Amino acid sequence: MRKGIQMKEVVEDETMEEVGLLVTTAYKGVFFGYGIFSDAAQITLKRARMCIYWPTGEKGVMGLALVGPLPGAKIGPAVPSLILRDVTAVVICTSSAIEKWEKPPLW
Repeated sequence: MRKGIQMKEVVEDETMEEVGLLVTTAYKGVFFGYGIFSDAAQITLKRARMCIYWPTGEKGVMGLALVGPLPGAKIGPAVPSLILRDVTAVVICTSSAIEKWEKPPLW
């Protein structure tokens, strides 16, 4: 575990099951996919998509995890699997956000 990061809020059973995650990287990448919630510097996402642009109505990156992509967002196609390095944030998405990530707005 990286120094200073606490995972006490996460129930231990949830850490080993794949869930919908929003992940950011040091290279300003924003991705959605399914993986295991972790504080590691590298993470693997399945059915991963990249968010290229999101409208101001999202209220920032956390809005993508809470409500999902809104109309006007630019979301790339899903790939079967993706390894991300230099991870800066891993956020568990709400079920309503996951539904929108599964059918993102067309652009």
